[in-house]
Amino acid sequence: MGRDRADGVLAFHQQRRTDYMRYAYLQLGSDAEEAVDLTFDQVMDRWPRMLQMENLEGYAWTIFKRRIIDIHRKRQRRPELMETAAFEAALADNVDDPYDTLTDAIALYAAVASLSERQRDAILLHYGIDFTPTGSS
Repeated sequence: MGRDRADGVLAFHQQRRTDYMRYAYLQLGSDAEEAVDLTFDQVMDRWPRMLQMENLEGYAWTIFKRRIIDIHRKRQRRPELMETAAFEAALADNVDDPYDTLTDAIALYAAVASLSERQRDAILLHYGIDFTPTGSS
């Protein structure tokens, strides 16, 4: 691999890994790192072609989303993270009433799960990892 290619992939990796990990954790829990690692492996393989694309970020996001779907399929019957996250919220140390928190979290995660993929992504990106698009206030 040429030095320029390695530098470009490394820079992209450093800029996006934390955000990708946070998003993947909301979707997959402990399987998040596997999805992110597989994504960046594929990005590295496709990097020269990606540099010619108009929307490199969008293409990388598509790869990432496909890896998340693959991990979901691999899980088969394991509990979905949204269900687990509801219980984690109820067990948080600073919660006054764990039962109310649990029922509220279950209702919230059920509502988010019923949204379209794009809407769900927007909610998780904004509220789950506090991501806002560049240029917005």
